[in-house]
Amino acid sequence: MTPGTPGTPLTVSGYVFGRDCVPLSGVLPDFWQADHAGAYDMAGYTFRGHQFTGATGAFTLRTIVPGLYPGRTRHIHVKAQAPGEPVLTTQLCFPGEPRNSTDALFDPALLMNVRAAGGGRQGTFDFVLDVEGGPTDPPTDPPTDPPTDPPSGSWAPGHPYAAGDRVTYGGAGYRCLRAHTSMTGWEPPGVPALWRRA
Repeated sequence: MTPGTPGTPLTVSGYVFGRDCVPLSGVLPDFWQADHAGAYDMAGYTFRGHQFTGATGAFTLRTIVPGLYPGRTRHIHVKAQAPGEPVLTTQLCFPGEPRNSTDALFDPALLMNVRAAGGGRQGTFDFVLDVEGGPTDPPTDPPTDPPTDPPSGSWAPGHPYAAGDRVTYGGAGYRCLRAHTSMTGWEPPGVPALWRRA
């Protein structure tokens, strides 16, 4: 969100753990949601963003309470991926919403703890990914040469990319900064945490 964005301010924070209860650093949570009127930005990146979890596995999202639209309860979409692991696609829901009982996609396991805080609200939620191992850190330096090239040379969803891989997308070249499996919505120009223009 940007300064002056209409809506009730919301901060969501929590941790990402592996199945062994170890906090996972370097996990990439990607959030997106509707604006206060229930509309999604289909042309840009308003109310969409991503970050890496820190050394303690923590994340903090600063946004607004999403609006309602037909057929759905109030929610925030989430994708989370540990390095080189499958993507978890889920959502976060709000307690006490009348539409929770009529939304076919609602799951009480996805309810955040939410409380009033000043003029806004604060939510908490912890994710548990089906991965082993301890924390990892996002890269701080560019990958070393020589990079490898994916078979097609063009970015494609559903492809496992390694740090150093080079792709083309939209007529430009990009270099992968971090191992991940690509997906629609994570195209190189929109995810600078994963791709650097070459």
